[in-house]
Amino acid sequence: MSSARGCAVSASFAFALAGAACSSGTASPSSGDIALNFPSVAAAVAAETVTIQVFDAPRQTTCQELVESARSHATLAAPLVATDPVAPCVVKKQMEVGYGRRAFLVTAQRGGQGFLLGCAVAEVYDGSGPTSVSLALFDDTQSVPATSCVKLSDFCGGKCK
Repeated sequence: MSSARGCAVSASFAFALAGAACSSGTASPSSGDIALNFPSVAAAVAAETVTIQVFDAPRQTTCQELVESARSHATLAAPLVATDPVAPCVVKKQMEVGYGRRAFLVTAQRGGQGFLLGCAVAEVYDGSGPTSVSLALFDDTQSVPATSCVKLSDFCGGKCK
């Protein structure tokens, strides 16, 4: 994808999937990845922190409800797990996520305010593949500043601003 339209930034986001193994009754950890798809390299560079929250997703509308609540600054239900806010360059963390249908809500902040937001629902099970979350501007008051960076990794490596 071109940097003008969007950039898939695979942030190796490992999470442990905790669920009961049928035969032994013990937890059967597994790992997976979440790919954060920023709308552009400039948006990824401009994001100061990223937070990932994982919720149970019993309804088809769970992501829509979470995004609307986040945009209206309403109190969200307690997530199953959540990361601390970290820079996009270091989004890599262990989490315990139970098996089942899960909603992954990703919020990026800039200047202490919501900047980017995205949500995706995935079935989480032993051996499930990566979950891709596409981010978009938090609301119409946000704009993306220009950057000289061609890739987020250039920014993370201090090669551009």
